[in-house]
Amino acid sequence: HAMIHLGGAEGTRVALQTNGHVNPRDANGTSLLDYARMAVQTNPAANAFQIARRSQFLNKEVKQQWSEAMAAWADGKGAPPSDAMAFDMLRAARATNDIDLSTLIERDTHAIDLVADAGQRSVAAQQATLTEVRRQLAAGAPDARTAQLGALVARSLQDKLDATVKGLAANPISMTVARFPNQFSTPGPLDLKNPNNLAAGLQQRAKIAQFAAQNWQGGPVSALDAADLKAVQGALSTADPNAKAAIFQGFATLPPDVRGATLKKLGGDNPASMAEVAAGSLMRTAPDIATSIFRGQAAMKADKKWDPTAEPGGKASFDDDLGKALSAAIFPIQSRADPVGPYATMSTMVRARYADLSAQAGDTKYSAVRVKQAVDDVTGGVLHQNNAPLIAPRRGMTQPQFDGVMAGLTDRDFAGVTTFNGQPITADYVRANGKLVSVGDGQYQINLGNAGEKPVYAYSYWDTPNPAPFILDLRARQPAWPPEPYIGVLGAPVQR
Repeated sequence: HAMIHLGGAEGTRVALQTNGHVNPRDANGTSLLDYARMAVQTNPAANAFQIARRSQFLNKEVKQQWSEAMAAWADGKGAPPSDAMAFDMLRAARATNDIDLSTLIERDTHAIDLVADAGQRSVAAQQATLTEVRRQLAAGAPDARTAQLGALVARSLQDKLDATVKGLAANPISMTVARFPNQFSTPGPLDLKNPNNLAAGLQQRAKIAQFAAQNWQGGPVSALDAADLKAVQGALSTADPNAKAAIFQGFATLPPDVRGATLKKLGGDNPASMAEVAAGSLMRTAPDIATSIFRGQAAMKADKKWDPTAEPGGKASFDDDLGKALSAAIFPIQSRADPVGPYATMSTMVRARYADLSAQAGDTKYSAVRVKQAVDDVTGGVLHQNNAPLIAPRRGMTQPQFDGVMAGLTDRDFAGVTTFNGQPITADYVRANGKLVSVGDGQYQINLGNAGEKPVYAYSYWDTPNPAPFILDLRARQPAWPPEPYIGVLGAPVQR
C-alpha cells in the first residue's frame, strides 16, 4: 500500500514490470521498491499475500497487452509485437514466475521471428516454409489458439512471399535496402545528365541488385526501381540521339547479368522501346552502330523518306530482302512471331540502321545492298552451320573463324547432353547434324531436327525432374586453327 500511495497503481505496476528500472522516489529519497522492502520486513505474512495479489494483477495486465498486440496483428491493424515489447513482457512474466504466460509469449515470439526471418530467405525457402506450416495445420493443432496462430503465420508467410516476388519485379533495390538495413543504404536519385554520375549511381545499384539475385535466388535482378524506371524512360523520350547514347553508355557499365535484366525491364512490352533498348545494349561493343540506330529512329520520325518501308512497294521489298539477310530461323521458333521478341526487335534496329545509312548518304532510293549492310552492322555478322543461319558468336567473326571454333569442340563440351529421348550427343554429331539457334550473345540452342521440321533440341539434365534445353556458349571460344590467308585481287595475302 505504501508503494501505491507514493506511485499510484500505474506507477507500482510499471516499477514491478520493469524490475525497478522505473522506480520513482519521494522527497525523502525513498523509492517505491524501498517501501516494498520495508513492507516485507514489517509484515512477512501480509507481504506474501500482497505479492501474490500484485503478481496476479501484473500478469493479467501483461497478458492483456500481449493479447491485444497479437490480435491487432491478426486483424491486419498493426505490425507484430516488437522485440522490445516481447522482451519486456517476457521479463515481467518471468519475474512473477508465471510459467504459462512465459511459454505463451515465447511461442508467439517464435512465430513472429519465423515470419520476420522469412523475408530475408530465398523465394524457394519461403515457399518451403509456407508449405510446411500448412502441412502442420492440415495435420491438426493441439488446441484452438495454436490453430489460430498457425493460420496467422501461414497468412503472414504468404503475404511476405507475395511481397518478395512483387518487390523483385517492381522495386528490387528499395526492398533489399529495407530488408537488409545494416548492409545497404538507399541510393540517391540517378543523375541522367552527367554520364559519370549516372555510371556511379548504376554501379551502386548493381551491387544491391547482385546481392538480391544471390539472396532470393530468383534470377538476375534489375538495377532500376519503379521510380528510377520512370525517370529514365522520361529522359529517353525527350533525348536526342547523342543524349540517348550518353545515357545508354552508363548502362553499358553494368555487370552483364544486371545489365540484361535492367535493359529488359526498361524495354517493357513496347516494340519501339525494345529496339531502342537493344540498340543501347550495343554501346558496350559497337557504340557507333548504337548511335546510328538512334539517329535512324529520329530520322524516320522527322521524315518518312528515310524509312525503307514507306516508299510504294518498299515494305514488300524490305521484308523480302530482310528475310534473306536475317532469316527468322536464326531464332527459337516460339519467339519468331513475338512483337517484342528478338526477331522483331532486331528487324526494327535494322530498319533504323538502314535509315541512318540512307540519310548519311543522302540517298532515298531503295537498296537491297544497304539492307544487307544494315543486317551485318546490327547483328555483327550472320554465319552458317549445316546450311542453317546463325548470328556470329562475336562481332566481325568470319565463317572460317567460326568453322575453327566448331572444330575445337570436344565431347567434354557436351558431357551430360542428350536428345530428349536420352541418347548421348557427341561433338562430331553436332558438327555433322546440329543447327545452332541464337538465344543470346554467343549462346545457342542445338536443333537436331531436319530443315522444315519441328525443332528437336539437345537437352541437359534429361534424367532429372527438370530437363532443360542445352545452351552452347561460344562467347570465349577461339578457333582451333589460325585463319588461313588467301590471295586477294591485288595478289597480296589477305587474312580471312
